[in-house]
Amino acid sequence: MITSFLLLFPKKALAISYSATWGPPGKLITASGENFGSQKGQVIFEEGSKTEKAAIYSWTPQQVIFQVPLSPPGRNFKIITANGKEFTGSYLVKPFVDFSASTPTHTLVFNPDQGLGECHSVFYPRPEISWAYPGGADVPWWKIEPQEGVYNWSILDNLINIAASSGKKVWIQVYTTEGAVPDWAEGKVITAGTRCEGRVGGTCNPNLKGTPIPWNENYQMLLRKLIHKMAERYDDNPAVEAVLVMAGGCYGELSICNYNREPDRSQWLAAGYTNEKFKEAAKKIIDIYLEDSYTWPDGSKTHGFLKTPVVLQLGMGLDEAAGSREISLPLAQYVTQKYGFRVWLKYNGWGNFTCGFYQYANTYDVQGDYFWIFKDFVGKTRVGYERGHWERIDCGCSGNCYNDYLFQLGNYKRALNDGAAYGCISHTDITQCSNAGECSKARQFFAKYAGAHIVLTSPQFNQSQSNTRLFNFTGQWRNLGNFPLIGQKRVGVKDEPASYKFVFYLLDQGGKTKGRISLDPSWPTTNWFGPDTFQTNNSFIVPNSIRDGTYTFKLALEDEGREKNGNHPLFKLTGKGGLAEDLEGKYTLGNFTLTGSPCSSSGDVNGDGKTDITDFDLWKKIFKGGYSSVNDNADLNCDEKINLVDFEIWRKFSH
Repeated sequence: MITSFLLLFPKKALAISYSATWGPPGKLITASGENFGSQKGQVIFEEGSKTEKAAIYSWTPQQVIFQVPLSPPGRNFKIITANGKEFTGSYLVKPFVDFSASTPTHTLVFNPDQGLGECHSVFYPRPEISWAYPGGADVPWWKIEPQEGVYNWSILDNLINIAASSGKKVWIQVYTTEGAVPDWAEGKVITAGTRCEGRVGGTCNPNLKGTPIPWNENYQMLLRKLIHKMAERYDDNPAVEAVLVMAGGCYGELSICNYNREPDRSQWLAAGYTNEKFKEAAKKIIDIYLEDSYTWPDGSKTHGFLKTPVVLQLGMGLDEAAGSREISLPLAQYVTQKYGFRVWLKYNGWGNFTCGFYQYANTYDVQGDYFWIFKDFVGKTRVGYERGHWERIDCGCSGNCYNDYLFQLGNYKRALNDGAAYGCISHTDITQCSNAGECSKARQFFAKYAGAHIVLTSPQFNQSQSNTRLFNFTGQWRNLGNFPLIGQKRVGVKDEPASYKFVFYLLDQGGKTKGRISLDPSWPTTNWFGPDTFQTNNSFIVPNSIRDGTYTFKLALEDEGREKNGNHPLFKLTGKGGLAEDLEGKYTLGNFTLTGSPCSSSGDVNGDGKTDITDFDLWKKIFKGGYSSVNDNADLNCDEKINLVDFEIWRKFSH
């Protein structure tokens, strides 16, 4: 089946054509139109100095079919024939979303790292809103740290409690720009600009108005203390989904608000602004948010956010005329290459520059030139939108601007088609929409398709008749969303994409978990994407460490590469295949009785039904050789150790 791919050709000399299919062994690209020779060559995906060979599915003189690697270093590929001839190109996965119905019929299910959010306030006013973040005026630096080293976390605590009690998520920030610098930092932090956002309802200190110069070392050190204290308190909180980075510009973005043109621009230039200096400062600030450890002069150590992703808000520095690529592109490359899925990318101009038409994605106007974010970075991390400032839109369009530019269903569909895993709108976007019914329908459409939305059909869970500890699980899966189901795996400081795990839980009749078995799906969830249905078939044996008895088996989809408060994120299904779901997101497969555990054998190591000296001789032999799952009959208490505790069990029952 042909699915929706956009394929790009960077060199005019390239004459081959491409199509893309889904099917074993995964995402395939077919190249044709040239003579590739009968002898197999190679296909390489590359970005900079990083390369990875692609598995070749078929090679003929007329056609080469190759598999896209699970995590290619980039989207550029090179076909190299046996005689050294090269053909280059690149590909972009375009999401499959069923746009045929304006009102999706499937159930809205909230899951991590995706969906529709509310920006600048934390009210959760509508059921389709799954996350939110506070505006800068709510959490300015001067409120959070009113005295140096003295922190008032009550504001963020309250917002997090609201999220947790609502069963939803919150993104957090401490706002340091536009007048948010505390009085005690005067003389320590240099600011530029005249904008005052952080002291709404009060008067700005005229000496501290504006935004801290991000390359100032004093500011970076004060920011490090603040952010590391914030990480210490909130990094393990399951209600906190992400952290907004104060990247150096206004609102924490990579754009510098040139509100008054002059003297603001002159202040920044007088402070030494250059594009390169600004970019290097942004890199250091991002590193501060994510660093594993920092040693202070007194020997104490702190760290940034190790479990929670941060969000980089893109922009154009001081010079809008330079376009987004001058500042944001190299920084997006830096964070995705170094940190992967630990840094998400967000464009804050959704629907910004025209009424009723998604202009920026196709016309590359100066301020709207951001389509490269989705072309180059979807799949390398999570990419999404925040609504733009409606005041800047040409309101000459007929009707209310709120209805004309963002809240038409078509604009949500276009964002989904770009590959946006998330998007956020403001509270007023909801309250000031004159056609509440249509706006609600459009919001629900986005919420039901953004990210991964997994449907399970025809699940079969069977127990072997000959071995009650052998089970087989088969399922049919389909992703209704616009993004694969991607988990994460920490490699160094980078979160690489990884498949979610099938985790089977065994609960005793009192509801207590007695065992947990983790498996890789036979079809990785990173490939659960596109219009097709995917089948998985997995078998496992319940270990002897789980004693004989009757257990309830439950299935969960878990991202084992991440953990908060002792738990891995669970992914909830949009379609459950008739399985009952508990409050945690686990699905009941049924009750099954296990037999054959040596833990019930009363010292019978050799399994002959008697406990005697022959069992001791065998136990002693295994004891000297060390524990092995092959010989776990000698593990008489099923603690996965062969030691003298097991000997005492044998001695007890041998008399």
